[in-house]
Amino acid sequence: MTKIGEMQKLARFIELTGISEDEAISALVAAVSPPQLGPMRQNWMRQPQFGHSAPETATLRELFEAADYRCTKCGSQVRLGVDRRNSDGADHSRQNLQALYFSCNRAKGRGQDQNRHHGRRLVNAVVELFDELGRFPSNKEIQSRSGLTKIGRPELIAYLKRRLAQSLIQKSD
Repeated sequence: MTKIGEMQKLARFIELTGISEDEAISALVAAVSPPQLGPMRQNWMRQPQFGHSAPETATLRELFEAADYRCTKCGSQVRLGVDRRNSDGADHSRQNLQALYFSCNRAKGRGQDQNRHHGRRLVNAVVELFDELGRFPSNKEIQSRSGLTKIGRPELIAYLKRRLAQSLIQKSD
């Protein structure tokens, strides 16, 4: 199978999993919606690692606007959060804050940059291999195709296995 574009991959994923158009649109809106700044601040105020303090809402809004509501590392618009460049949770100075995609922030903290965009890479590998092999791929095949150091995400794997098995049944009917 030849490489297909990202929109074709998305359409294929939606087709294989049986997600409705309304569900897909709702998920996309939820994924790209900026974080709610008030609840974010309230959460930080409760946490000792953040010094029971938080940057002002205006500072957070300015941060996301300056980043064009994109991750400053990879440019993603999905699941944005705030990271502290110096890892000091109590340092809320504007120059210490950056908008980061959840996966980039997580990889930074764990020093595992090679596993960034884990879920997307996992799903892409599964769908590509499923289309090539006509069956659900093994973890070893998924890991090799995705380039991830470990698969993880057992619930996502179980979900994909179930949905792709259902798509095979529907296809044979």
